[in-house]
Amino acid sequence: MSDMELGQVEPIEELVALGEAMRKLGIEIIQTKYHGGGDEGGPEESYCSAAEDASDEVRQKCDDGTIESERINDKVLGDLIFDAWDAAISAAGHDGFGNDAGGRGECTFNNDGSAYLEHVDYYTAPTESAYTVSGPPTESMTELKEFMQQRGTASIKLEYGNYGPCRAVCWDLSGNEVEGAKTADDAWELLKSAWDDVIKQCGHESYHQEEGGFGVCTFSITEIQLDHTDLFLEEDSSQFQISADGTVVPVGIDQEVEEIAVGPAMSAG
Repeated sequence: MSDMELGQVEPIEELVALGEAMRKLGIEIIQTKYHGGGDEGGPEESYCSAAEDASDEVRQKCDDGTIESERINDKVLGDLIFDAWDAAISAAGHDGFGNDAGGRGECTFNNDGSAYLEHVDYYTAPTESAYTVSGPPTESMTELKEFMQQRGTASIKLEYGNYGPCRAVCWDLSGNEVEGAKTADDAWELLKSAWDDVIKQCGHESYHQEEGGFGVCTFSITEIQLDHTDLFLEEDSSQFQISADGTVVPVGIDQEVEEIAVGPAMSAG
């Protein structure tokens, strides 16, 4: 990925402004952790490390996490940190990271106006499985089969999601689609009970936890089939070195980053 592809051809003013403020205050490094999901996201906490020539007052404020309330040129340091973080996210091409599954990361700001962004995107990955239920039929399965025989129903396809069954489609013995079982007598509750037994027999009784899942359970006179999809949360990591002049360089994920001792967290402004 080139700098042009990332759309950075001009200095990043927000990084320049934060770098200047850090030098004036005597701050060497600021580390900001962030998280997003559900269509929103932003910095949650920041840590700072005073420069060697910093005053005792600045060192104390870095230690107790109150430095972000300092004003530089009529702007609070906490606001400068947010603006610089937002600009770094945009420079690395991760605008909107809080949408869908979301993401998290950490941005390290240096007093020369540069930044190092370690970003993780979350995404859901499906795992599909198919079963033909071969175990002994439960009471609900047997009752559903009898109900279908009495009504002349050849098969019922039951769709379900995280909150259980949501839609049923029925076919008669001639292969014609008929009125959904949900509207026929007590068939809906009977269908849900039989589905619940199938889910348990196939080992997916806890599928709705974490990221959840969905699927289709097809009941016929002769057999029961389950097509199930589990959703799992996966992570995709990326790292970027961002300069105040607008240069954005992707960094190999195996490259080691020097750990720096910093003070306690500052509350997100």
